[in-house]
Amino acid sequence: MFNYEEFARPQLDSVLAALERWKPAAIGIERVPGREIEDLSRRPSYAQVPQLSGEVVELAQDTQAELGIDLEDALAQIAAWSASDNVDPLEARRRIGIALAAYEPETALLYWWQLNSEAKEALPAGVAALLRNLDESSNERVQLAARLAARLGLPRLWSIDSQRDKDLFASVLPQLQAGIGASDEASNLQDQPWFVESEEALQNGMARGDLLSAYRFYNGPDYEAAQMVGQFDLLNRVPIEADAGRVRQAAWDMRNLGIAAQIRRASASVPGERVLVVIGAGHKPFLDRLLPETLDLRMAQPIDFLTD
Repeated sequence: MFNYEEFARPQLDSVLAALERWKPAAIGIERVPGREIEDLSRRPSYAQVPQLSGEVVELAQDTQAELGIDLEDALAQIAAWSASDNVDPLEARRRIGIALAAYEPETALLYWWQLNSEAKEALPAGVAALLRNLDESSNERVQLAARLAARLGLPRLWSIDSQRDKDLFASVLPQLQAGIGASDEASNLQDQPWFVESEEALQNGMARGDLLSAYRFYNGPDYEAAQMVGQFDLLNRVPIEADAGRVRQAAWDMRNLGIAAQIRRASASVPGERVLVVIGAGHKPFLDRLLPETLDLRMAQPIDFLTD
């Protein structure tokens, strides 16, 4: 998947319809899980990582204190939920609090959508503001993953990102920046044919008011292969002080290995069923290599079911 902040909701309707026909039993999104947030937030070197601080984290901690529960209590309660549809307003309000206490605002949004306007405004001001802003966001975590989960009546969304690589990445950032600045190929990434073609696919889809073809392009083998060579392997070829490009590659691999582990956790909640992963397109080629190494997973490619 890709993330673009200027599309309108109707442009995703055909994508949502195709995904709804595919009927995943669980959906993973690019958000750091609560356990990792609480672990890494205690480490000074991770203080500047956006997903480990900010409104979502502060609200989660406040909600835990208000409800008198900790993260593990919240996760245990979420694990017992069987569906998100046909939940009465009182239970929906309770689930909003539990989901926020688990650092899962998109899960909370599933239940916020079930409240009427009066009930939404009756929520604590910080909660109401966060969920209202989230609802208006163009991020695919909301406009694809959460909307699809609501259509399917799924009880939650699974946070499958990982940020455990960030201290390693930060340790070589100055060398990377210097190496990129000295390399014409790295500095002019947006001029590469594969990048230009990807932008054209997006703009053409937006002009038509339907992004299905753009999603097919971004999930196709040609784009993946070009992106692997043109973007991810680039810093392994560019001369960089202290071989920092390879350190950066190790950090990227760490992150994708962590994401693969979280996907496996999500898959264990619905053994034998389909799991949809909504994540940045740059992760897909790596996950396509990592996940088939497991003994019981079979990869389904979006290009095969993202159809009219």
